[in-house]
Amino acid sequence: MAKQELQACIDAGAKPLGATPLGGKTTCGDRERLALLTGVLELSDGDAASAVTTLSATKPPRGLESVHGWYFGEAQSYAGQRALALKTLQKARKNAPAWLATRIDRRLAELYLEQNQPAKATAILDADPDVAGAPELLYTRALARQAAKLTALAHKDWKALALKFPAHPHGIVARERLIADGAWKLTFDEALTRAGGLLAAGAVNGCLEAVGELTPEKPDQKARVALLKGQALLTRAKPSGATQGGQGERDAEAKEQLAIAIEGPPSVAAQALTTLAKRSMRTGDNAGARATFQKLDTLYPNDSSADEAGYLAAWLAMNSGDFAAAVKDFSDFETRHADSKKRDEARWFRAFSLIR
Repeated sequence: MAKQELQACIDAGAKPLGATPLGGKTTCGDRERLALLTGVLELSDGDAASAVTTLSATKPPRGLESVHGWYFGEAQSYAGQRALALKTLQKARKNAPAWLATRIDRRLAELYLEQNQPAKATAILDADPDVAGAPELLYTRALARQAAKLTALAHKDWKALALKFPAHPHGIVARERLIADGAWKLTFDEALTRAGGLLAAGAVNGCLEAVGELTPEKPDQKARVALLKGQALLTRAKPSGATQGGQGERDAEAKEQLAIAIEGPPSVAAQALTTLAKRSMRTGDNAGARATFQKLDTLYPNDSSADEAGYLAAWLAMNSGDFAAAVKDFSDFETRHADSKKRDEARWFRAFSLIR
């Protein structure tokens, strides 16, 4: 439809002025905007060559020069015209708004790397504050640093990828690269971080395998390993709390591990209690969940999880129909956590419980 409308606009512009029945002009003032729209749609449809043709046929719409340049450069890049894409994007970058300038910079870094200019790619990504949290950017910078012979810095990026994003394709490649370079050496904390990353990504078996390779020596290390192992075992077990076969064994083992974690440092113990409480909620044991949440809120009131624990304990009382207990719990919650973001919700539920 966009193509048809653009063609109609072009055809109208080709007619003599005054050719309409009412004697008005037939030139199409939306031609540039329609061309930009059509080119963007062609690019999103995977037809980069057609997008290049469409976007090069008209000048950029007024006020959208940098946007036009961004999509034109992208189309050229995907059509294999990388040298031209570099020039187009460099021009678009000059007057681009901040949000678009960031996107252009990141694309320029990729193109500089592809054009064998790794130093320029590295310089751009070194100035990007979001590189550490984005696996794609971190991967590009690692490649650029490697190509620029900045081996130590490249290894730093490869390790960050392998630890923060261990289940991501780039993280897997990073680990393989470090192993091949003989640089795969992790401290206890780094190995535990990687195991936690695997669990967060849903790679439960990978997490358990990584945890199994650890040799904790200090009490706090044993507690941290037990916490992660318990969380992984519960993740793999069925939420219904089945007690048959391997499922039940894993559930029992998980609780044993979490019991060890509860004896650890406050931050570890609070996480273990949170894990047990939420497990109880998923298996329908709301009374057990409420008791565990209350224990957490009482023992570790300054922990970041205490806020949610106190709120959920009160909510579970209300949900079970014990409105008198809910009124007291929500009142206690507001006293104990006066700065909580859930304060207004707690007040609403306290009022609801008072009415009931």
